[in-house]
Amino acid sequence: MKSIKIIRVIEDQLLQRIGFSLVYKSVFAEAPYFETYTDDWVAENVWYMHLRNGYIVLALSGEKVIGLGCSIRLTKIIPNDPNIEVKNFLFQRDNIPINLSRTCYMSEIAVLPDYRSKGIGRSLIQRRFILAKTDGMSYFIMRTAQSGSMSENLYLNLGAKDAGIVQDISDHAEKINSSSRFRKYLYGEL
Repeated sequence: MKSIKIIRVIEDQLLQRIGFSLVYKSVFAEAPYFETYTDDWVAENVWYMHLRNGYIVLALSGEKVIGLGCSIRLTKIIPNDPNIEVKNFLFQRDNIPINLSRTCYMSEIAVLPDYRSKGIGRSLIQRRFILAKTDGMSYFIMRTAQSGSMSENLYLNLGAKDAGIVQDISDHAEKINSSSRFRKYLYGEL
């Protein structure tokens, strides 16, 4: 197996964007989400949103994208970003035990099945933690499927705590054709 490298994306490169889209669509088509996306939707709503306002890190085997991670400062989520429903939900709650204005939302994590259980997901998360700290953030928060999540244990092993908050995303889930209707939140210090 080729060596794996973790890189931060700082500009739009076609081959990286195509690889990102392939991994995104493949991983989120699996359980527990069973979501379907077009390349155009992934590019506009995930790739470009994070490239402009947040962070994208990729795991590469040679030049092949095998994993991805995206994050964004909660306060930088803008109205046309699909993550606006996360921001609105969190800022309407009074029981969040962290300062949301100093919080990074860990919005996406995905690793192709053949590359799982090799520490790649952990490396993608840790790289985003470093980027968030460098950007002056103190906390992170993430959202995942209430049951069947592949990323939950990764975050818990890196010090995350269950926020005890469940969100019904039925309206949003219909827009993205998801079978996962309830999401839970984890949070922690960077």
